[in-house]
Amino acid sequence: MHIGNRGALDVITGREDLATPLERGPKLTELVATRLRRLIITGELRTGDFLPPEAELMSQFGVSRPTLREALRVLESEMLILPRRGTHTGPRVCAPTVDQSARYTAFLLQHRGVRLSDVHQARNLIEPPLARRVAEQGDPDVLDMLTIALDDEESVLPDPAAFGTATARFHLAIADSAQIESLAVTLRQYYWMIETHTGNAGCAARTTDPAARPKAEPKPGPGNWRTHHDHVHLVALLTAGDPDPVEHWWRMHLESACAAASIDAGDAPVLNVFD
Repeated sequence: MHIGNRGALDVITGREDLATPLERGPKLTELVATRLRRLIITGELRTGDFLPPEAELMSQFGVSRPTLREALRVLESEMLILPRRGTHTGPRVCAPTVDQSARYTAFLLQHRGVRLSDVHQARNLIEPPLARRVAEQGDPDVLDMLTIALDDEESVLPDPAAFGTATARFHLAIADSAQIESLAVTLRQYYWMIETHTGNAGCAARTTDPAARPKAEPKPGPGNWRTHHDHVHLVALLTAGDPDPVEHWWRMHLESACAAASIDAGDAPVLNVFD
């Protein structure tokens, strides 16, 4: 729900720490940006809200137009606000997103020459213990949700892009169900990097080499069918409620996916989120 111009100003003026006059000095721009940033990050200003017009913000903070505009440019560069030129409202608030954080993390990793295989290996370390935690929790609602996710996967098996998106959702549903939000966010960043690097949704690329799949593969077939079978078997193991086989199977599945990515990538290129 949008709180509107007056509501946003009330939020800004209603906070005792934010109503304290700002000290003059070279860091005045950052002080304004920090006060507004805090309101956005803490959720007091929400996505879709509008900041008050310039004149009201200048009056509230006691700063000049150039200082205010520079502070707003800082927040715009951080993708926390979206400017609205030629309107009677201030900028629109945009809460942080996983895609934004993934983009900056990817810039750092690419600058350091990190290879795509490194990102896959990081997934391999994180996801199996999360699947084990889901097994230990034994939540029937989670099993129902994963069963629905399997149906979604099966319905798009012939479509590589749609299937890639569906499989990524399945993996992330496991992570979300483990209820460790920081790791779930981290995994979403990794999936964003992989998708952006490969130009495909989620983990669409899969190997057809049986040697790279878990030993319990029941029959040969297209890569999508094999991936889907791995997911079906995982849900069966989760239903049985034994954490050890769950963790082992999910690690085998991820290792085979990592091997497939290495085959597809050739010389294991450096992560690239620009092309």
